[in-house]
Amino acid sequence: MKENMVEVRVGLHEESSVELEIFTRQLLALRIMGQSERARTSLLTRAQAVRLRAALDELIAELCPTTPAESAAEEATRLRAA
Repeated sequence: MKENMVEVRVGLHEESSVELEIFTRQLLALRIMGQSERARTSLLTRAQAVRLRAALDELIAELCPTTPAESAAEEATRLRAA
């Protein structure tokens, strides 16, 4: 995987992925890929990426953890970010 790229496996069986990659130091490339298909790449400015992060934070706060291990992992991530 590239140095400036993050891949997150998604889906109930982690069969798809979301990739985020720095694209020309001013833009963030967002790619969503399924098993054999790929959606169009979206390029986000820094301000758009910040709005996306805020929207995700807002929606994630409404979700209930599905397992105790997931709760512990989220708490550890939250403490590292603080």
